Amino acid sequence: MSRITLQDIASHVGVDRSTVSRVLSNKAAEGGISVELANRIILKARELNYIPNTSARAIRMGRFNCAALLMSTDAGRSYLPSRLLDGIHDQLAAADMHLTVAKVPDAKLNSETYVPKILRSLMADGFLINYTMHLPEHLVEMVEQRQLPAIWINTQRPHDAVFPHNREAAKLATERLLAAGHRRIAYVDLCHGPSSVETDHFSTVERLAGYSEAMRQAGLSPWEIRPQSSCLDFDAEKAFAIEMLSREDRPTALVCYFAIFIPAMLQAAVEVGLRVPQDLSIVTFAAEDFREQGLTVSAMIEPHYRMGQEAVRALHAKIEQPTQSIRSRQLDFTWLDMGTCVAPPRPTSVGGNGHV
Repeated sequence: MSRITLQDIASHVGVDRSTVSRVLSNKAAEGGISVELANRIILKARELNYIPNTSARAIRMGRFNCAALLMSTDAGRSYLPSRLLDGIHDQLAAADMHLTVAKVPDAKLNSETYVPKILRSLMADGFLINYTMHLPEHLVEMVEQRQLPAIWINTQRPHDAVFPHNREAAKLATERLLAAGHRRIAYVDLCHGPSSVETDHFSTVERLAGYSEAMRQAGLSPWEIRPQSSCLDFDAEKAFAIEMLSREDRPTALVCYFAIFIPAMLQAAVEVGLRVPQDLSIVTFAAEDFREQGLTVSAMIEPHYRMGQEAVRALHAKIEQPTQSIRSRQLDFTWLDMGTCVAPPRPTSVGGNGHV
């Protein structure tokens, strides 16, 4: 069966095609079309099962009601937790928009001809750029010079970006340990060696900075612990943690960069005879879908859902005014108390009766 067209409806009702077009575009009043005639056209369109050609309309109007989520093909350079995708999807749906996902090789993102063309080839109105580190050399420059409607997700930039407030979250987490009475608080990052801290995701620097600020404000020296190179598996993480926790001058509390190495840290504590939290308090940072990960320690939870929502809101504004910069939004973390941030163990001393 052939597709029903505006002309088919017009022939059945006995009017011009332009009249049908005005009615189905909600412009009947502007064309002086009576309510009675408009209703006849609408009923006939329904009767004939007319389906608008949205692609043709989008091309004609230059709007597709679509956002393109731009991601890297290189593992680790794009970060898409489920709650971030939920936030993007739900906010787009509320704005009557839809999403297309494009995973693009870095070489193409450096092409001065490819990036501007990608919006039309994807039939999208703007970019949500989920490219969190090692950005292609010319991508940022190209987006700004061509004034492409784009919002950066989880990338720290002064404008046109939405990202979590990592520094403040780390400061608040450390202050919770300080308030509990801890003074021997170490910042532990098993994901990055010294050489990769500055070149990886901005959270590696910001979380360390927030922890260090809280320690210095308390009159204490920051205590940073990390391997010479990143631990790539559970066994490497556990071996490093065992060595750290076996020291006589071990920390009584840990601020851990991310939840990914918490299982190894907990297993290491068991193997060296430490109880969490009685002997060792632990706080970390975790994704919003922490329940799926089996998180068992207190954590600052990243605002992934709100980040997706705010990115879409910002993109909508950029689509309307692509030449206007939008001040970036930093979103607060949420504290999740899992009971692993408690007072430090009391110093042991032997009394006259021989008991500790």
